[in-house]
Amino acid sequence: MFLLGEYQNRIDPRGRVFIPVKFRDQIGSPVHMVIDGRSCIECYNEDGIKSKFENAVSKEDNLLKKETIIEGLRLNGDTQPIDNQGRIILKPAFISKIKADKDVVFIGACDHFEIWAKDEFEKMRDKINERKNAASDIEDLEEEIRLIEKRKELLQRKKALMAELEEI
Repeated sequence: MFLLGEYQNRIDPRGRVFIPVKFRDQIGSPVHMVIDGRSCIECYNEDGIKSKFENAVSKEDNLLKKETIIEGLRLNGDTQPIDNQGRIILKPAFISKIKADKDVVFIGACDHFEIWAKDEFEKMRDKINERKNAASDIEDLEEEIRLIEKRKELLQRKKALMAELEEI
């Protein structure tokens, strides 16, 4: 399973939302959902959710942190079947936590998909673009510095050659 793509949809008044067919076919039913510190709902199949939390728990040596991870899953997780029309129900607490009103964006994230409130997704996308632009600006500055250093080196060589020519 490898989920990629971006799709928009709407949450109906009952909290139901259609899962894009591409994602629904790959992830299957039920959908295991968790809110894990970001402004989105992460959605996994059974193997994916087990792997996510087994990896998180196994990385921790501290028992209290392990218990916190497990408790976080209980408090911030849900499992919903996909109905005959391809929808899942989002708990009101989930809708509130991701700051969604009606419009949501589904994003493929390799081994799972994410559901974002449209406005929050656009903010996140803007931040990523700002970082890309900043990284590009840094790369451009580094290249300019490299070229300036090369010019400085060439000027020093030229001065040395000029000094040699004057001696002759």
